[in-house]
Amino acid sequence: MKRLLIFVSLLLIVTLISTPTMSQSANDLMYQAYITQKKELWKKSVELAKVEFKQKPTDAHAHLSLGVAHYGLLLSTMNTEDEDLFDEYVSATKDRLKEIIDRPSTAAEGKGLLSAVLGLQMAYRPMKGMLLGGKSSNLAADAKELAPTSPLAWRFYGINKLYTPSFFGGDIKEAVLALEKSIGLFESATKISQNWMYLDTLALLGQAYTKAGEKAKAIATFEKAIAAEADFTYAKLLLAKAKNS
Repeated sequence: MKRLLIFVSLLLIVTLISTPTMSQSANDLMYQAYITQKKELWKKSVELAKVEFKQKPTDAHAHLSLGVAHYGLLLSTMNTEDEDLFDEYVSATKDRLKEIIDRPSTAAEGKGLLSAVLGLQMAYRPMKGMLLGGKSSNLAADAKELAPTSPLAWRFYGINKLYTPSFFGGDIKEAVLALEKSIGLFESATKISQNWMYLDTLALLGQAYTKAGEKAKAIATFEKAIAAEADFTYAKLLLAKAKNS
């Protein structure tokens, strides 16, 4: 009996450690997942965002948060090229984003997210570029036009310009301007503390500066990201690479 009680106690402790607390939001968990680069935390973020959405099915923020969680999970697979996990979630993600696009209040952000997801699909399967490239670019442009004050809309427009080949409309200078605009809007209009999309946009801007040959600005941007989050390992790696280039 004593052994059984010890086992149950240990099991309860493990469960409490591995399960998000009721006070923890999906956004909090997404931030942890991004900083630690743990795909299991991204999966839990998606599940928690689903719970929050079911509790408030008419809330636009809860709906958008679920889409962002799905996107974050897909983005996380790029670090280890986990195509199986990507394939497991991509269809559900696209379906969710189409629902977000159908809501006028979240249409712009939904289009930006879908543009980025199509970009990830092309990264895994370059042969789909001819089919998806134009759609991705059009979605990103539409997002910016629909919501010119949305940091997410400018972020996804910048991503599209950064990673699209120049002969298909990519433009490093335009990417830099769009990502700078996104950062400015993040900092003036939204909460940037514990905001993983803000940190990731800083990392993207630093990489855009690097591609544009602006090393000093790239270094300053990576340092800014690390100042915002001391445990931002990805930014530290990018900073070291920029300094040694």
